[in-house]
Amino acid sequence: MITLVGQGLMLSPILKFLKVDDAGSELPEEKQEAILLKKLKETALQKLTTDFSELSESNSLVRHQIYKLENEMKLIADKAQCMGSAVDYASAMNENKDVLRQVIQAQRNELHRMKRDKIFDDHVMRTIEMQLDFDEAKITGFSHS
Repeated sequence: MITLVGQGLMLSPILKFLKVDDAGSELPEEKQEAILLKKLKETALQKLTTDFSELSESNSLVRHQIYKLENEMKLIADKAQCMGSAVDYASAMNENKDVLRQVIQAQRNELHRMKRDKIFDDHVMRTIEMQLDFDEAKITGFSHS
């Protein structure tokens, strides 16, 4: 036990002494995320258009995936432009998160109204509610405010 705890406690000072830096970037996390997502979407789109272009002509679902990726790439480019043009990016991000929280709450209220009306299957409603929970967690960082 002492050897495990001792090694664990000594790891941080040793890394500092050896000047081992974190593999992180100087870019803000949101910018890193946008760059990574753009690259992954480009890779997926290239795979679809290279390997499945003929199939996309006959299969509307494959064609839909291509259109979806193209639109997502446009949204990522737009987000990157917004990041670069915001004078006070941190403030703009906080305002945006507040707006998104309110939008999700409005969607949640509507979902609960539809739940009371019993129009849709319960498992479908739960799936949508979980997606709203996930969307909210992405905004709040898994903490409720």
